[in-house]
Amino acid sequence: MPRMAVPGWYPDPSRPNGGYRWFDGTRWTRHTTTDPHRPAPASAHPARARRSWLVVLVAVVLAAALVGGLLLVVGLRTSGPSVSAPRPTVSAWDEVTTPPPTPTPDAGPTTPSEAEACEPATGGSLPAASDPGRVHGGPLSFPRIPGWGAPTSSVRFPHGRASRVTTLRMVEEELPWQSSAEVGELVLGTIADPAQAPELLLQCVLSSSFYTSVDVAVAESTVRPVTVDGARAYQLDARITFEHPRLRTTGSVVRIVVVDADVDGYWFSAVPQERVDLVAAVEEAAAGLRLED
Repeated sequence: MPRMAVPGWYPDPSRPNGGYRWFDGTRWTRHTTTDPHRPAPASAHPARARRSWLVVLVAVVLAAALVGGLLLVVGLRTSGPSVSAPRPTVSAWDEVTTPPPTPTPDAGPTTPSEAEACEPATGGSLPAASDPGRVHGGPLSFPRIPGWGAPTSSVRFPHGRASRVTTLRMVEEELPWQSSAEVGELVLGTIADPAQAPELLLQCVLSSSFYTSVDVAVAESTVRPVTVDGARAYQLDARITFEHPRLRTTGSVVRIVVVDADVDGYWFSAVPQERVDLVAAVEEAAAGLRLED
Protein backbone atom coordinates (compact mmCIF):
# COMPACT_ATOMS: atom_id res chain seq x y z
CA MET A 1 0.00 0.00 0.00
CA PRO A 2 1.48 3.42 -0.89
CA ARG A 3 2.46 5.63 1.98
CA MET A 4 0.95 9.06 2.58
CA ALA A 5 2.81 12.36 2.36
CA VAL A 6 1.76 15.85 3.35
CA PRO A 7 2.68 19.13 1.65
CA GLY A 8 5.91 20.70 2.84
CA TRP A 9 9.53 21.57 2.12
CA TYR A 10 11.59 18.43 1.55
CA PRO A 11 15.21 17.82 0.42
CA ASP A 12 15.25 18.48 -3.33
CA PRO A 13 15.91 15.16 -5.16
CA SER A 14 17.21 17.12 -8.17
CA ARG A 15 19.82 19.03 -6.13
CA PRO A 16 22.26 16.62 -4.44
CA ASN A 17 24.32 19.51 -3.05
CA GLY A 18 21.47 20.85 -0.91
CA GLY A 19 18.27 22.83 -1.09
CA TYR A 20 14.59 22.11 -0.61
CA ARG A 21 11.64 21.83 -2.99
CA TRP A 22 7.91 22.18 -2.17
CA PHE A 23 5.99 18.90 -2.32
CA ASP A 24 2.24 19.63 -2.65
CA GLY A 25 0.97 16.23 -1.48
CA THR A 26 0.98 14.57 -4.92
CA ARG A 27 3.97 15.93 -6.82
CA TRP A 28 7.07 18.12 -6.69
CA THR A 29 6.44 21.74 -7.70
CA ARG A 30 8.77 24.36 -9.20
CA HIS A 31 9.13 26.18 -5.85
CA THR A 32 12.59 25.86 -4.25
CA THR A 33 14.30 27.32 -1.21
CA THR A 34 17.36 27.00 0.98
CA ASP A 35 15.31 27.48 4.19
CA PRO A 36 13.17 24.46 5.16
CA HIS A 37 11.26 26.65 7.67
CA ARG A 38 10.06 29.08 5.01
CA PRO A 39 6.24 29.44 4.86
CA ALA A 40 4.39 27.59 2.11
CA PRO A 41 4.55 29.39 -1.25
CA ALA A 42 1.41 31.41 -1.91
CA SER A 43 0.89 29.85 -5.34
CA ALA A 44 1.74 26.30 -4.35
CA HIS A 45 -1.79 24.90 -4.39
CA PRO A 46 -4.18 27.35 -6.06
CA ALA A 47 -6.21 24.68 -7.83
CA ARG A 48 -6.37 22.49 -4.75
CA ALA A 49 -7.41 25.45 -2.58
CA ARG A 50 -10.28 26.25 -4.92
CA ARG A 51 -11.39 22.63 -4.88
CA SER A 52 -11.22 22.56 -1.05
CA TRP A 53 -13.36 25.67 -0.76
CA LEU A 54 -15.82 24.21 -3.24
CA VAL A 55 -16.08 21.05 -1.13
CA VAL A 56 -16.63 23.13 2.00
CA LEU A 57 -19.27 25.27 0.28
CA VAL A 58 -21.19 22.23 -0.99
CA ALA A 59 -21.02 20.62 2.46
CA VAL A 60 -22.32 23.79 4.13
CA VAL A 61 -25.20 24.14 1.63
CA LEU A 62 -26.23 20.49 2.07
CA ALA A 63 -25.97 20.75 5.85
CA ALA A 64 -28.02 23.96 5.85
CA ALA A 65 -30.71 22.28 3.76
CA LEU A 66 -30.76 19.32 6.15
CA VAL A 67 -30.99 21.61 9.18
CA GLY A 68 -33.79 23.60 7.53
CA GLY A 69 -35.73 20.41 6.88
CA LEU A 70 -35.37 19.27 10.47
CA LEU A 71 -36.47 22.66 11.76
CA LEU A 72 -39.54 22.56 9.54
CA VAL A 73 -40.50 19.09 10.83
CA VAL A 74 -40.21 19.97 14.53
CA GLY A 75 -41.86 23.39 14.09
CA LEU A 76 -38.72 25.36 15.00
CA ARG A 77 -38.79 23.91 18.52
CA THR A 78 -35.12 22.94 18.50
CA SER A 79 -32.01 24.37 16.92
CA GLY A 80 -30.22 22.47 14.18
CA PRO A 81 -26.91 20.68 14.74
CA SER A 82 -23.68 22.63 14.31
CA VAL A 83 -21.95 22.17 10.97
CA SER A 84 -18.18 21.68 10.83
CA ALA A 85 -16.10 21.87 7.64
CA PRO A 86 -14.72 18.55 6.39
CA ARG A 87 -11.06 17.90 7.11
CA PRO A 88 -8.89 17.94 3.98
CA THR A 89 -7.80 14.55 2.74
CA VAL A 90 -4.16 13.63 2.14
CA SER A 91 -3.32 12.18 -1.27
CA ALA A 92 -1.36 8.96 -1.54
CA TRP A 93 2.22 9.19 -2.82
CA ASP A 94 3.03 7.09 -5.89
CA GLU A 95 5.98 4.93 -4.86
CA VAL A 96 6.23 3.38 -8.31
CA THR A 97 8.07 6.33 -9.83
CA THR A 98 9.56 8.25 -6.90
CA PRO A 99 10.12 7.24 -3.27
CA PRO A 100 8.15 9.38 -0.81
CA PRO A 101 9.99 12.23 0.91
CA THR A 102 10.93 11.92 4.53
CA PRO A 103 10.05 14.64 7.06
CA THR A 104 12.39 17.62 6.88
CA PRO A 105 14.96 17.51 9.71
CA ASP A 106 15.92 20.58 11.68
CA ALA A 107 18.76 21.53 9.38
CA GLY A 108 19.85 24.62 11.31
CA PRO A 109 21.46 27.59 9.55
CA THR A 110 22.06 27.15 5.83
CA THR A 111 25.72 27.14 4.86
CA PRO A 112 26.95 29.43 2.06
CA SER A 113 27.78 26.46 -0.17
CA GLU A 114 24.16 25.27 0.02
CA ALA A 115 22.68 28.73 -0.47
CA GLU A 116 24.84 29.45 -3.51
CA ALA A 117 24.84 25.94 -5.03
CA CYS A 118 22.82 26.99 -8.09
CA GLU A 119 23.37 30.75 -8.17
CA PRO A 120 25.30 32.67 -10.85
CA ALA A 121 28.79 33.69 -9.79
CA THR A 122 29.64 37.27 -8.86
CA GLY A 123 32.37 39.47 -10.23
CA GLY A 124 33.95 39.17 -13.64
CA SER A 125 33.52 41.49 -16.61
CA LEU A 126 32.27 40.95 -20.13
CA PRO A 127 35.02 40.36 -22.69
CA ALA A 128 35.33 42.70 -25.63
CA ALA A 129 33.32 41.57 -28.66
CA SER A 130 36.32 41.67 -30.99
CA ASP A 131 34.56 39.83 -33.82
CA PRO A 132 30.98 40.98 -34.55
CA GLY A 133 30.33 37.69 -36.29
CA ARG A 134 30.76 35.77 -33.03
CA VAL A 135 29.17 35.66 -29.57
CA HIS A 136 31.81 36.33 -26.87
CA GLY A 137 31.39 35.32 -23.23
CA GLY A 138 34.03 34.51 -20.61
CA PRO A 139 36.94 32.71 -22.28
CA LEU A 140 34.81 31.38 -25.16
CA SER A 141 33.13 32.48 -28.36
CA PHE A 142 30.99 30.84 -31.04
CA PRO A 143 29.75 31.90 -34.48
CA ARG A 144 26.48 33.84 -34.50
CA ILE A 145 23.45 31.81 -35.55
CA PRO A 146 21.69 33.20 -38.64
CA GLY A 147 18.33 34.79 -37.81
CA TRP A 148 18.92 34.87 -34.05
CA GLY A 149 19.02 38.04 -31.97
CA ALA A 150 22.05 40.20 -31.23
CA PRO A 151 24.19 38.96 -28.30
CA THR A 152 23.29 40.43 -24.91
CA SER A 153 24.70 39.99 -21.41
CA SER A 154 23.25 37.13 -19.36
CA VAL A 155 23.10 36.58 -15.59
CA ARG A 156 21.00 33.43 -15.44
CA PHE A 157 23.29 30.43 -15.80
CA PRO A 158 24.30 28.74 -12.50
CA HIS A 159 27.96 29.24 -11.57
CA GLY A 160 28.31 31.46 -14.64
CA ARG A 161 29.49 35.04 -15.08
CA ALA A 162 30.77 37.37 -17.84
CA SER A 163 28.21 35.69 -20.10
CA ARG A 164 26.51 36.58 -23.37
CA VAL A 165 23.45 34.95 -24.91
CA THR A 166 21.70 34.97 -28.26
CA THR A 167 18.02 34.00 -28.48
CA LEU A 168 15.24 33.27 -30.93
CA ARG A 169 11.62 33.97 -29.93
CA MET A 170 9.27 31.05 -30.59
CA VAL A 171 6.46 33.09 -32.18
CA GLU A 172 4.21 30.04 -32.56
CA GLU A 173 3.92 29.67 -28.77
CA GLU A 174 1.36 31.47 -26.60
CA LEU A 175 3.76 31.72 -23.67
CA PRO A 176 6.92 33.84 -24.00
CA TRP A 177 9.12 30.95 -25.09
CA GLN A 178 12.51 31.13 -26.78
CA SER A 179 15.53 29.16 -27.92
CA SER A 180 18.87 30.27 -26.52
CA ALA A 181 22.61 29.68 -26.76
CA GLU A 182 25.18 31.27 -24.49
CA VAL A 183 28.77 31.14 -23.33
CA GLY A 184 30.56 32.54 -20.30
CA GLU A 185 33.05 31.99 -17.54
CA LEU A 186 32.32 29.09 -15.18
CA VAL A 187 33.18 29.35 -11.48
CA LEU A 188 33.00 25.75 -10.26
CA GLY A 189 33.58 26.57 -6.59
CA THR A 190 32.99 23.40 -4.56
CA ILE A 191 32.61 21.22 -7.68
CA ALA A 192 36.06 19.64 -7.59
CA ASP A 193 35.74 17.42 -10.67
CA PRO A 194 34.84 19.19 -13.95
CA ALA A 195 33.61 15.85 -15.32
CA GLN A 196 30.77 15.92 -12.76
CA ALA A 197 29.88 19.55 -13.42
CA PRO A 198 27.57 19.10 -16.48
CA GLU A 199 25.06 16.88 -14.65
CA LEU A 200 25.02 19.12 -11.56
CA LEU A 201 24.56 22.18 -13.76
CA LEU A 202 21.64 20.50 -15.55
CA GLN A 203 19.88 19.92 -12.24
CA CYS A 204 20.44 23.59 -11.36
CA VAL A 205 19.00 24.68 -14.71
CA LEU A 206 15.88 22.56 -14.25
CA SER A 207 15.18 24.05 -10.82
CA SER A 208 15.95 27.66 -11.75
CA SER A 209 14.27 30.43 -13.74
CA PHE A 210 14.74 28.71 -17.09
CA TYR A 211 11.62 26.55 -16.72
CA THR A 212 9.34 28.38 -14.29
CA SER A 213 6.16 27.73 -16.30
CA VAL A 214 6.37 23.92 -16.42
CA ASP A 215 7.36 20.87 -14.39
CA VAL A 216 10.16 19.10 -16.24
CA ALA A 217 11.52 15.55 -16.36
CA VAL A 218 14.80 14.31 -17.83
CA ALA A 219 14.00 11.78 -20.56
CA GLU A 220 17.58 11.26 -21.81
CA SER A 221 20.99 12.44 -20.65
CA THR A 222 24.55 11.50 -21.63
CA VAL A 223 27.95 13.00 -20.80
CA ARG A 224 31.12 12.43 -22.81
CA PRO A 225 34.62 13.93 -22.93
CA VAL A 226 35.31 16.25 -25.88
CA THR A 227 37.94 18.78 -26.93
CA VAL A 228 37.28 22.48 -27.46
CA ASP A 229 40.06 24.33 -29.26
CA GLY A 230 42.63 21.90 -27.82
CA ALA A 231 41.31 22.09 -24.25
CA ARG A 232 39.72 19.23 -22.33
CA ALA A 233 35.95 19.55 -22.01
CA TYR A 234 32.88 17.57 -21.00
CA GLN A 235 29.66 17.69 -23.01
CA LEU A 236 26.18 16.82 -21.75
CA ASP A 237 23.33 16.24 -24.18
CA ALA A 238 19.88 15.86 -22.67
CA ARG A 239 16.24 15.81 -23.67
CA ILE A 240 13.79 17.11 -21.11
CA THR A 241 10.02 16.77 -21.35
CA PHE A 242 7.07 18.77 -20.04
CA GLU A 243 3.45 19.63 -20.86
CA HIS A 244 1.57 22.92 -20.83
CA PRO A 245 -1.81 23.72 -22.45
CA ARG A 246 -0.39 26.93 -23.95
CA LEU A 247 2.73 25.34 -25.41
CA ARG A 248 2.98 23.31 -28.60
CA THR A 249 6.41 21.98 -27.74
CA THR A 250 6.60 19.13 -25.25
CA GLY A 251 10.31 19.20 -24.55
CA SER A 252 13.72 20.78 -25.04
CA VAL A 253 17.03 19.54 -26.39
CA VAL A 254 19.68 20.84 -23.98
CA ARG A 255 23.46 20.91 -24.35
CA ILE A 256 25.94 21.92 -21.65
CA VAL A 257 29.68 21.98 -22.33
CA VAL A 258 32.18 22.56 -19.50
CA VAL A 259 35.62 23.63 -20.79
CA ASP A 260 38.49 22.86 -18.41
CA ALA A 261 41.01 25.60 -19.24
CA ASP A 262 43.12 28.22 -17.45
CA VAL A 263 39.81 30.09 -17.10
CA ASP A 264 36.95 27.60 -17.12
CA GLY A 265 34.16 28.28 -19.58
CA TYR A 266 30.74 26.91 -20.43
CA TRP A 267 28.31 26.60 -23.32
CA PHE A 268 24.56 26.24 -22.76
CA SER A 269 21.83 25.83 -25.36
CA ALA A 270 18.16 24.85 -25.28
CA VAL A 271 15.79 24.53 -28.25
CA PRO A 272 12.38 22.85 -28.73
CA GLN A 273 12.80 19.16 -29.46
CA GLU A 274 10.39 19.36 -32.41
CA ARG A 275 12.51 21.97 -34.23
CA VAL A 276 15.13 19.82 -35.89
CA ASP A 277 16.33 22.88 -37.83
CA LEU A 278 17.17 24.70 -34.61
CA VAL A 279 18.79 21.60 -33.11
CA ALA A 280 21.06 21.45 -36.17
CA ALA A 281 21.77 25.20 -35.97
CA VAL A 282 22.98 25.12 -32.35
CA GLU A 283 25.02 21.98 -32.99
CA GLU A 284 26.81 23.78 -35.83
CA ALA A 285 27.42 26.80 -33.59
CA ALA A 286 28.71 24.60 -30.75
CA ALA A 287 31.09 22.91 -33.18
CA GLY A 288 32.60 26.38 -33.74
CA LEU A 289 33.41 26.97 -30.04
CA ARG A 290 36.90 28.38 -29.48
CA LEU A 291 38.98 29.79 -26.66
CA GLU A 292 39.82 33.49 -26.86
CA ASP A 293 43.10 35.01 -25.74
